[in-house]
Amino acid sequence: MSILVETFGDWVAITDPLFEPMREALEGATSYAELRAAMLEAVTRMDRSALADAIARATAKARGLGDVED
Repeated sequence: MSILVETFGDWVAITDPLFEPMREALEGATSYAELRAAMLEAVTRMDRSALADAIARATAKARGLGDVED
């Protein structure tokens, strides 16, 4: 199994916390101005921790595999 599939296989669990605030903004807005303001606020509520963790794990695995194969 590749590192990408192993790490990001459950991409929904990684991306949902990122995009949920944007979905809420899209669903709640009734005008462009309201959507724009809601999107700017949504960015501050995006949970990047699952993505950051997955990237860190993939980087560590790739580094380890690279060190073994060098």
